[in-house]
Amino acid sequence: MSGTELDLYKGDVSGVGSTFTLNDDPTKYSHLIVDISHEGGRHAVVSRVLTGSFLIRDFNLGNSGSGSVLMECYCNLDSTDPTQIELTNSVRIKTDTASGEEYNDLRILRIVGVAK
Repeated sequence: MSGTELDLYKGDVSGVGSTFTLNDDPTKYSHLIVDISHEGGRHAVVSRVLTGSFLIRDFNLGNSGSGSVLMECYCNLDSTDPTQIELTNSVRIKTDTASGEEYNDLRILRIVGVAK
């Protein structure tokens, strides 16, 4: 992936219903690099804005290999101001519990836009 990068967000947001503001319209960028933190540590994931939202999805395999976690979080863009983001769905599935419960501990720390 190449292109000019611009920080769109730096902070710490988590939990369904939480809102935050980006420094620029994310639809102007070909990709978003999202730094996240969750029970498996810190990771960077790549996403694209598709029809009013972008998706954060991450997989973590425990160091011992005895368990794994799949996390997914939807970030919806406000229809009149796409710099306004709301976390509308955040779930995880753990192989040792298979709960599928709402997961509010996934934290978004930074979002970088990669220019088209």
